[in-house]
Amino acid sequence: MKSLVIIGMFLFLVFINACGGQKFKTDTVPQSMEGGSSLELIVSDLYGGTEDTTLTVIRKQEALQKFYSKVNRTRKPGLKAPVIDFNKEMLLLFCPGKTNKDLQGQKAFLKESEGLLLFGIDDNSTNDKVQTALLQPFYLYKLPLDDREIQLIDQE
Repeated sequence: MKSLVIIGMFLFLVFINACGGQKFKTDTVPQSMEGGSSLELIVSDLYGGTEDTTLTVIRKQEALQKFYSKVNRTRKPGLKAPVIDFNKEMLLLFCPGKTNKDLQGQKAFLKESEGLLLFGIDDNSTNDKVQTALLQPFYLYKLPLDDREIQLIDQE
């Protein structure tokens, strides 16, 4: 009986140590931008974006909450909105539209051109993840506050 209790305790300890729960990998690697500023991916997901390709600049907390209320309509529990100091930073929301590609591994960049900033995704990567399902991904980038207009570079 004593050996049965010891074996049971041993198996219990092995089970507790082996079960670590879900582990999430977050990609928050800063992506450099010409001119010394940084473009940082803070949130991305494969569902919740728009049907068309859009680039939205978010400069106020109300606009961020409005986007998250749209994304969280079908999620229980919903995604938590990041905490951003809009006096120093702003957000870029990039939605590539309906697609079957995950752009997570590709690098985003900003270029300065004639008083405006041009946003694009580096297409040189051969690591395209193709899904069988139709996706509507979104990518939320953080960068320092800037008053210049930001435009999307055509990727075609």
